[in-house]
Amino acid sequence: TVVGLCLARSLDMIVGLLGILKAGGAYLPLDPDYPRERLAFMLADARARVLLTHTATHDRMHGAVMD
Repeated sequence: TVVGLCLARSLDMIVGLLGILKAGGAYLPLDPDYPRERLAFMLADARARVLLTHTATHDRMHGAVMD
């Protein structure tokens, strides 16, 4: 399963990345500063089924992903 990882570079990003890999998934790194349309395209193109992000970024992603 492809998991979108939309976090700023931080300890949270490393923890998320390791958790995804340990669970046998693949991660798609996404920069939270990218335009919403670009993020939506990347998620759709990779067929990511899950998005891991912070609440503040989730609010920006409204409409790009299904809740």
